[in-house]
Amino acid sequence: MYQPTQQPETAIAQLDTIDFTKLLSQEPSEISKLLHACQTAGFFYVDIQGQSVRSLLEDEERMYKAMEAYFDQPMETKMKDDRETHKHG
Repeated sequence: MYQPTQQPETAIAQLDTIDFTKLLSQEPSEISKLLHACQTAGFFYVDIQGQSVRSLLEDEERMYKAMEAYFDQPMETKMKDDRETHKHG
């Protein structure tokens, strides 16, 4: 009789959930939580259910214009933002 081999368990990262509304209000505990998530797993979930977040998402066009303006700058200007670090995230 055929016995399927058991698949090894897949490791699943336990990711923190960051409350974007709390970040907007600059709550120190949420900022620390975000920093910890960035320094450890490097990934996290973002809770965007609050009213203040909805208004940010509705202003998508303004965000794209700001991004375009930033990336249209000369390379010398953008390189002023270089943090001289090899860490990504």
